[in-house]
Amino acid sequence: MIAMHVGKKLQRLQRYNDVNCTQLAKDLKTSPQQVSRWRQMEDMKISQIKQLADYFKVSVEEFVK
Repeated sequence: MIAMHVGKKLQRLQRYNDVNCTQLAKDLKTSPQQVSRWRQMEDMKISQIKQLADYFKVSVEEFVK
């Protein structure tokens, strides 16, 4: 696990890219409830971070900054 507030970064990327939770969930084939949980997480598995970084077309390093 990586110790930072990745949920806040996800929220910023969603705002910047104008992607709501429903759309993100649909695109990543998960539930809106899961996206909501991600948005509250302080840390998450690197595989989840990579998936989100790829979706928003940013590097993993940029995602975790």
